Amino acid sequence: MKKAAVFGVVTNGVSNINERYFDHIRQSGIDTFVPYPQDVYLAVQQCDCLVVTGGGDMDPQLYGQKPWKMGLNFDTQLDRYELSLIRAFISAGKAILGICKGMQSINIALGGTLFQDIPSMLGLCHSGSAQKECTHEIKISEKSNLYNALGLRAVVNSYHHQSVHILGESLTVAAASHDGVIEAIESTSLPVLGVQWHPERMCGNKVFEHFFSAYLK
Repeated sequence: MKKAAVFGVVTNGVSNINERYFDHIRQSGIDTFVPYPQDVYLAVQQCDCLVVTGGGDMDPQLYGQKPWKMGLNFDTQLDRYELSLIRAFISAGKAILGICKGMQSINIALGGTLFQDIPSMLGLCHSGSAQKECTHEIKISEKSNLYNALGLRAVVNSYHHQSVHILGESLTVAAASHDGVIEAIESTSLPVLGVQWHPERMCGNKVFEHFFSAYLK
């Protein structure tokens, strides 16, 4: 059975990944492995692909910037590990799926940058309140692999205040919202897919199925 390394929030050495990620992955017939900061090479050796889940902010110094504002929520040590994990899977030529922060981390690992705060930098809002989920439509590039799974347009959820700015090496925009925020990325030369929304929180979203069928050979 194929196995996916699933990485996300780690607190005091304990994984804090939402169980819904694992539910979707296992429904696709994929076994799972949860790496910790000492397990980069073990994860690459034992797993066929990497799924990087959502989380907090990325430390701006990791993409050559200073904090735009106070109050960013990042863990520099964990962020560095996340980037090393992504780069190790890239070096091994293995498939990577990034979700929300995971997509942003892929972009940084390949030399890209982020908008640190969408509301204050762009005057836009892509996060709902605690009581109401924010959703919006995205347009998917007909040249993308994602188009084959979702079609030209889709409605997705939205929980982020950071987003991709300058694309990393070999990355292209696979989808964007009507206000120009990048909502999905793909690589032209690597088995890499990133989506800004949370497919694990949506019914009938085909991102996991698409990733494992199209990228995990």
